[in-house]
Amino acid sequence: LGLRASLWVDDITVSGARAREAIAPIISAVARHGHAVRCKKVLVYAAARTQSVTGVVVNRKQSAGQLRVQKVRHRIVDVANQRVILYNDLISIHGQIIQIKSICESQGKSLERLAEKLLPSSGISTPRARLDETRPCPNPSRHTYTSGVE
Repeated sequence: LGLRASLWVDDITVSGARAREAIAPIISAVARHGHAVRCKKVLVYAAARTQSVTGVVVNRKQSAGQLRVQKVRHRIVDVANQRVILYNDLISIHGQIIQIKSICESQGKSLERLAEKLLPSSGISTPRARLDETRPCPNPSRHTYTSGVE
């Protein structure tokens, strides 16, 4: 049928011109292995609609998605405009760029060029919390405590 398939835990995504034809055989194969597919989980998207699988846009070509790339662009600009640039911010941004580049090389390279242009190569290190230190929770009402005694 000339289809592309993507599997992630319990999510099966099939795309291609004849994807509708594959729905029934896929459901039959899942059933043969003792599993069921809920009707509400079977979705068919038009080619013009953004199709995302686990956060990756998979329409005509794989992409990190415009919104995700835009968020990283804004973060780069925001950090570049800070008076003090922290090393942890630079590492975080570079990690996001690497992840996007692993999804779509051209989007990642575009973000790399922007980061190289606007961001310094190093930032100010902040002290790391010691593993043996504890600090009080600023909002203990968020937590539920059980005594462990029944």
